[in-house]
Amino acid sequence: MPGHGCPKFDEPWMEELDGENCVQRTMSFAVQGALVGGFYGAAYSALKIPDPEPTPLILQSFIHMKNYSLLLGGAAGLFALTTCTSASMREKDDPLNWFLGGVVSGSLFGFSSEYW
Repeated sequence: MPGHGCPKFDEPWMEELDGENCVQRTMSFAVQGALVGGFYGAAYSALKIPDPEPTPLILQSFIHMKNYSLLLGGAAGLFALTTCTSASMREKDDPLNWFLGGVVSGSLFGFSSEYW
């Protein structure tokens, strides 16, 4: 019964292994993460009550956008770099690479919090 079941994806990036094109993949993930972080920082600063500091509100917004862009861009880039490096060193394309990438990039969130 053709046409039933799971859809078939014909994306070119699904054919390559996790250990290929490490630099391109890392940069792509980092830029996309930074964009998401910037949008999150903008939304956060729009909904947050302003600090009582003498810093102008627009500067507070830019600081939030910068901080979240660096955090999410760094975590996404670190995830891609770890996943790709693990796959190329182990020469296997399995979920352990993604697990290692998640552990390493998740540790960035842990180190960035003030309670560790």
